[in-house]
Amino acid sequence: MRCQCGVSAARRLVGLKVVGWEDEWVQLAQILRGPGIKRLSRSGLFEFADITGYLSILTLRDERAYAEGLRGVRESRDDLRLLFEIVGNLDVAGCVATLRHESRAPQKAQICLVQLADCDASSTRSLRIDGVVHPSLDSGVANDVELGSQGLLITGLNMSGKSTFLRAVGVNALMAQSLGLAWAQRYGGAPVRVMAAMGASDSLEDGTSFYMAEVGALSAVLEQSKTGLNLLILDELLRGTNSAERVAAVVAILRSLGPKHFVLAATHDIEVTRLLCGPYRNVHFSAHATDLDPLHFDFKLRHGPCPSRNALKILQSAGFPTEILEDAQEILLSAEKQVGVAPVKSN
Repeated sequence: MRCQCGVSAARRLVGLKVVGWEDEWVQLAQILRGPGIKRLSRSGLFEFADITGYLSILTLRDERAYAEGLRGVRESRDDLRLLFEIVGNLDVAGCVATLRHESRAPQKAQICLVQLADCDASSTRSLRIDGVVHPSLDSGVANDVELGSQGLLITGLNMSGKSTFLRAVGVNALMAQSLGLAWAQRYGGAPVRVMAAMGASDSLEDGTSFYMAEVGALSAVLEQSKTGLNLLILDELLRGTNSAERVAAVVAILRSLGPKHFVLAATHDIEVTRLLCGPYRNVHFSAHATDLDPLHFDFKLRHGPCPSRNALKILQSAGFPTEILEDAQEILLSAEKQVGVAPVKSN
């Protein structure tokens, strides 16, 4: 069948009038009409698509077709751009409709339409999201977010949901302003530009340490947030340096950003929560023990700084030797007594 198609294509090419190739075209036509060629074509022993390829080269068929198509694109540039915009908008509308339809299924997170305030209104410096969840989680735990004159400073146990919550807010802010919907019960507030400094990593190839990667990401956020109203997502800033300088730098940075933007920042440093209790509202994620799980996370956001910690508890569950855990606990209690800090409850 492929041979017959190749021969047919070659025969159609023969019908073309190419100046200067008349004699060769007559010869080609005679060859294609020969009984031997017909038999080979029917037998399938020879692929005549190759002949089509050679003829395309000789006549520059592909190049001429490309040039003709390019002329058509140039002549219809505006119409083509409009066509792509219409098709793209229809495609997006279909996807949004599908998402809204699927959100009605059981065990699916609720999707709401967004209510964005007028950018020029003086009373719109607020952002409120009720029941926000991460779009990737079918049965994620919903939490409320309200940002205004105060930023949100988030503490919590390891694995309690801090980073997932930050991502949920950031992703929904992007979806709200691009698709007009959010994975929440309600989304309303001022339009914002979303920026994030989280998930930094070192690079042997670039010669960049973990701390320098953090500094670079945070520097970009500070530079780009000089104008406009921004939603800043900051996760455990400056982890790659010593605790004393980290606390000082983080407090200074958050003090600078808080009055100008919506800021969500997560930290493990309790000192930061004490120093920023005015410009920032403290909230936390925690855990509690159950009969089945000594470290059960409910992923609910609660008021105030986190009252407990679980780093040593996780080491214990991972099978670390008892003598190491007991020594670490004694060192921790001794250090807290020296600096006059009340012992923090360990889950």
